[in-house]
Amino acid sequence: MTPAHRTMAMRHDVLDRQVVDSEGRPVGRVDDVELDEDGAAVALRVGMAALAPRLGGWVGQLLGGLAHRLAEGEPSPAVPVERVTKWSPLVHLDVPVRELDGVAGLEGWLGTRVVGRLPGGGDARV
Repeated sequence: MTPAHRTMAMRHDVLDRQVVDSEGRPVGRVDDVELDEDGAAVALRVGMAALAPRLGGWVGQLLGGLAHRLAEGEPSPAVPVERVTKWSPLVHLDVPVRELDGVAGLEGWLGTRVVGRLPGGGDARV
């Protein structure tokens, strides 16, 4: 059995795990898992829009609404599982975060427009 075909308990083994890129930079946490019709994982979703339905209630609605308003593209970007090189204890990717469309969008925006303008914050860009 190959690692790609390993059976995993998604709630325990994947959700809420920290995702890091090929350079060791934090990408976010796994907030949702996209499955195909056979139940196999095809993508990991990160970001507020993916987390909001899990939270539910007014907090989930608020976060989901904010995510959709702040998103420049896909509010819940997907990371294909083919990009995962290691699942535990962190989810390791084989590419730098800057090569993933829409992933870490808010973090990149904050790094460029807020933290990057602070004294000593010049290395904060994603």
